[in-house]
Amino acid sequence: MNTEPVRFLEPVTFTDLSPRSLSAECEAWLTEYKEAFLAGLKGELGVSLSPEWIQHALREADSLASLTPVPSLFWPELATEKLAAAQAWQERQKQLLGGPEISLTA
Repeated sequence: MNTEPVRFLEPVTFTDLSPRSLSAECEAWLTEYKEAFLAGLKGELGVSLSPEWIQHALREADSLASLTPVPSLFWPELATEKLAAAQAWQERQKQLLGGPEISLTA
C-alpha cells in the first residue's frame, strides 16, 4: 500500500472538489426539486415577494451554494434564509414608507 501523501501542483480549494457538470437527468431532477421546494417554502413563509425579488434571492442562494463542495445540499437552507431576509426587508420598507403620513402644514 502506498503511504506517500498526494501532492498537488496548485492549491486545491473546496470549489475544485465539487462536480463540474451534471447529467441532463440530474439537472432536470434538481430543477423540479427546486421548483417544488420553492412552492412549499412560499406557503410556509407566506412569501409575498414579487417574482423579481424571488429570483434575486434564489440567484444569491445559488451563488453561495456553488462555493461549497456539495451545492445541492446547501441550496435549500440558503434559499430559505435569503427569501426570509428579502421578506423581512420588504416588511421593514412597508413600515418605514407605508405608515401614516406626517402632515407638515398647520
